[in-house]
Amino acid sequence: RTMEQAYYTFRQPKSLHELRALLELRYSVYKESRLTSFIAENSLQLDLDCYDLNAMHFGLFRCSNEVEEPVGYMRLVTDRPQSSASDIIFIASEDGPMLQRVLQTPAVPFPVMTYAPAADRIDRLHRELQQRGEQIVEPGRFSLDESARGRLIATHMVAATFAVTIANGIDSALLSCTARHGWMYTHFGFSVF
Repeated sequence: RTMEQAYYTFRQPKSLHELRALLELRYSVYKESRLTSFIAENSLQLDLDCYDLNAMHFGLFRCSNEVEEPVGYMRLVTDRPQSSASDIIFIASEDGPMLQRVLQTPAVPFPVMTYAPAADRIDRLHRELQQRGEQIVEPGRFSLDESARGRLIATHMVAATFAVTIANGIDSALLSCTARHGWMYTHFGFSVF
């Protein structure tokens, strides 16, 4: 039998096992990065926080020879609980402190509002959008396994994130990134806030 060429697919996890694998990937990528301070040490080696209950979780899977391997992760944080919330609670329940962290009520609707200098402007924008019946998300926790890193795959993953945002009826997205990664988002029509 000949080797099948690998391809990538971006989708929500199909099982609790896949969700857990994506959260493990997210943890390991952040622990190895300069953003390690975002991640709480824990025995499960998972990255979970109070925003994960309100998030849609997506993975980038490398597919080859009928095997799908998670190599990327992105979450879309909303301002309301999502269908994966019970799975997140189940996973977090294996570690008491993690479960407490996950079950905390977020102080603000979106993670960026905890550290952005323009948090008050973001809050006003969020309230205006809510009053108009529009939905806003914050993409975050972008993670790519070292084996899949590269400008082409990263751009594909960001484009796929925007596509699923549109497909899910989301009106606006709010994200933060380093100046070094700004090219990827301005390419898709984002502007500095």
